[in-house]
Amino acid sequence: MLSAQIGSRPSSREARGRCHTRPRLRRWRPRDTGRDAPLTRGATNAGRSVIRVGKCQTVKRFDRKTITSGPITKYSRLEGDVVTGPDFSSALFRRRRRVCSDFEFIRCSFDNYTVAARADLANRPVIRNCRVVDCSVHATYLNGAVVEDTIIDGLGTSARTHLLVFGAVFKHVTLRGKLGTLISRPYTHLFDDEGHPERDDQFKQANAAYYAQVDWALDIREAEAAELTLIGVPANLIRRDPATQAVVRRAAVADGKWKAIDLGKAYWHITIQEMLDGGFEDVVLVSPRRSVNYAAGVRGIEILRSERIADPD
Repeated sequence: MLSAQIGSRPSSREARGRCHTRPRLRRWRPRDTGRDAPLTRGATNAGRSVIRVGKCQTVKRFDRKTITSGPITKYSRLEGDVVTGPDFSSALFRRRRRVCSDFEFIRCSFDNYTVAARADLANRPVIRNCRVVDCSVHATYLNGAVVEDTIIDGLGTSARTHLLVFGAVFKHVTLRGKLGTLISRPYTHLFDDEGHPERDDQFKQANAAYYAQVDWALDIREAEAAELTLIGVPANLIRRDPATQAVVRRAAVADGKWKAIDLGKAYWHITIQEMLDGGFEDVVLVSPRRSVNYAAGVRGIEILRSERIADPD
């Protein structure tokens, strides 16, 4: 018996237990920390959960429910959650189809969350039939995404980071309520220091073909944003408020005389130049209702209309 024990090899379980032991992950469980307690990593605050993406991390699953009002018929509801993850392959997306659909986000926080397109245009991430209500974002990006049939009603941004949208397209998307700084630009972003003109041209052509089949893209009439910049979205597909939002066309600024116009604190010179640099035919100027420069923006639009730079409406 003794010789048998001496000559025997340890089992795989015993060998793993002797060295290089990998700690067992504790399954995440919600626990009540009170409404006034700060939200910490892995904890919850008044029913708030943390959803993370990656290896050895628990993903919370949500049941599908039904509501009777609004455009959403079936959805998974997240209320007071913190959604974070550096990659698109999260619980919100079906991995093969790369579609996030039928979700409602109520007072959620998106922290360091990125929705990114790959090199192939045939498999762009899609956000469809969703509703975002009184949420906030921090270091969050949409890169090459397709956003359809979605309502954003209140979306805050942090002081240091904005919601940056690169090369995305929109169809039946409504922006309303109090919004932070939202900037949509036509080129894609690969989070490196190098330019990718070929990739940008591919997305630009694909986005133009997409918008050719769209009756309207964005409704911003009730948007109260600190800043809302929309480069690359055709002006005729944007439902806007003529009193505070104006259209500037390439033909009106082709001579360059607009550069000599004094617009005060309004930053319309930057928006118009981005439209020209991107090779687009028009751009919508949106006065920032939640900014100290709101009055300057409205005044700048009046000046551009008086100079026949912006459409008279």
